[in-house]
Amino acid sequence: MRLVLLLLRGKGMQSIPERRRHARYPFERHLEVRAPAPYGKMLVRAHDISESGFSFASTVSLSVGDRILLGLRHDDEHLVEATVRNVRHEGQLYIVGAERLTEGPSS
Repeated sequence: MRLVLLLLRGKGMQSIPERRRHARYPFERHLEVRAPAPYGKMLVRAHDISESGFSFASTVSLSVGDRILLGLRHDDEHLVEATVRNVRHEGQLYIVGAERLTEGPSS
């Protein structure tokens, strides 16, 4: 990767700075999302996680601004409240990016 960046800079191209506040880390795991009606509880596949949010693949398209709860399957004690910030269609799935609203467990 370093070689690619050096080659691009040598051709007069600048690297684009990351616009995110926090680094993202791969996090592939099945999680449960509780979404607004009519969806309710859904099983999703996480893509990545950061200090301020996460992304996951879903079979339904949530809307920007939707408030959701996310947690491990069958664990009602440790839920994270979040707001959907972006949704993009990728093949047969939707990739949902959400920003965390709470620091700890939610009721």
